[in-house]
Amino acid sequence: MRFFFSGKKKEFRGHLLYSGDDFNKAQITFLKKEQDSYELKNIEQYSDEDIGIFFFKSLSDTESIMRYGKENNISSFLLDDIVNINQRPKAQFGEGHLFLSLRRLIVSNDSVTFSPISIYYDTKRITFFVNNENDDLITNFINRINNNRSPFRTSDIIYSIPLILDIITSEYLNALDVISIESQDAEIKVLDQEDDVDPKDIFFLKKKIYDMRKIIRPSKEALYSIIRSDEKMIGKSEKNYFYEIYENITQTLEHLEVYADNIRSIYELQLTINGNRLNEIMKTISVIGTIFIPLTFIAGIYGMNFEFMPELGFKYGYPVAVVVMIVIALFLLAWFKKRKWI
Repeated sequence: MRFFFSGKKKEFRGHLLYSGDDFNKAQITFLKKEQDSYELKNIEQYSDEDIGIFFFKSLSDTESIMRYGKENNISSFLLDDIVNINQRPKAQFGEGHLFLSLRRLIVSNDSVTFSPISIYYDTKRITFFVNNENDDLITNFINRINNNRSPFRTSDIIYSIPLILDIITSEYLNALDVISIESQDAEIKVLDQEDDVDPKDIFFLKKKIYDMRKIIRPSKEALYSIIRSDEKMIGKSEKNYFYEIYENITQTLEHLEVYADNIRSIYELQLTINGNRLNEIMKTISVIGTIFIPLTFIAGIYGMNFEFMPELGFKYGYPVAVVVMIVIALFLLAWFKKRKWI
């Protein structure tokens, strides 16, 4: 919670600061836990006795988030983490609750964007705070949890957390596929020495991988802290699902490390190729300059305006000088070629 001083009443008032630029009115979706399914209900139909899942869409509506947090006894410090779109992924246990903050990787038109998601669990309800209203996260979640073959359909609501984490992990894999395609395209272009290869593109791809690692690695650490915790609100059977997600994220991170090394090698290779091209250009210029040095020397000597120069009166002086220059140039070209300099 960040505080600002109010000059009129001379008191401190707590306000949440949303770190993004956009603003969208909050929308709350409620899934009520029935005996063998989750039913989508209107928020006005919710009562304190109901057990279910809330989707709180839009982090920019801080007033609604503060009101929701007050009604559900969510700490102001956690609310501050929720509205911070740059919050580092973490897991935190409190008195009767679990707070988990993660970052999603959303693939759209072959581009990867980051979006925060926070999870608050207090045994009776789970709240997912998401910032992107237009993606299909909620639809995928409802379809998967109500699938007849889903073991989560009749399980405790705690199992919905591994389910949403599995969807997030799938988004990581989709982003990894984009990185794989871009990495392969860059590698092919560099190896084929195409002229349209821009080192900036490779650098930005390298930066994208770095940003993804910066998100996925702390997510792995957050899940590990849940698995290793002694909190009784998450039992051994639930931890098995968390461990599967942990393994998937570990494999994703390992693949990302491989792509990072590959992009680093491609970037260095591109710099080497550009350096070799520059060396070839400089070598060509040097060869041309070396050939013209003796020719310029001869032309310079006979271009001097001295009155007494024996060769100036020679009848065949001009053609002889030209022939000598041609012979010298051909000799130098043959010598350079023999030394494999050209």
